[in-house]
Amino acid sequence: MRTPSLLRRVAVAVTLSLTPIAAVAGTAQPAGAVIGGNSAGYLRGQVQIFVNDSYKCTGTLIASNWVLTAKHCFDRTGGNVNNSLVAAGERGFARGHLMAIAGIYKEPFQDAMLLNLWQDVPNWSRIAVGYSAAYPPINSTPSISGWGSTTRGSYTQPSTLQICGMRVTDYGIHHDIVGAGNSAMRLESYGSGVTASGDSGAGIYWLDKIYGIHIADNESNLAYGLTTHFIAGWIEAVSGVGPS
Repeated sequence: MRTPSLLRRVAVAVTLSLTPIAAVAGTAQPAGAVIGGNSAGYLRGQVQIFVNDSYKCTGTLIASNWVLTAKHCFDRTGGNVNNSLVAAGERGFARGHLMAIAGIYKEPFQDAMLLNLWQDVPNWSRIAVGYSAAYPPINSTPSISGWGSTTRGSYTQPSTLQICGMRVTDYGIHHDIVGAGNSAMRLESYGSGVTASGDSGAGIYWLDKIYGIHIADNESNLAYGLTTHFIAGWIEAVSGVGPS
């Protein structure tokens, strides 16, 4: 087993100094967050994912050292254990406990990824949330939160975590970007903000747990997520964390 570098063993509270990512043709855009939403009052498992010191995506802490997020967050950015870090435990952008990544596990057929951290996130039990193996009911109103841009065409992150409300209109449907089979859910904004393109990896949160991973949207009124129902067996097999 390789000895972890000093960078990957970091697990202390820090304020990150990060360079905003530029919009370059052919590269992944930073995670756009909530257009027209509100500041989130508290964490529901959300963590910030950085590649090469640039913010890329939101993830969800589902246990002391396991983060669930979207696979394309690394596939499109070249993220790996050596150039990527997770910031956890703070709502402020680029703040929190800087956690090194020990392992990356990608679901073969779905846009899902698990990150195993080298150490437990401090006070993890206060911020970690579980995931559901059930479908969210039609017309249920989950929330999605992230740290990405709050205006279309802008890639400047907000100072704190933002939140919007969405309504589930379908589940058990197919979406090519989400993954093979009928693994997707469809959500519609109902006036409390909307996710932007690239708001990837954020947990779709309802009734104290997440029911999906945000994958895609139209930056106007629709979003698509991967249901945790569809990947619950894979999450538990990889992480040992079962649904709640």
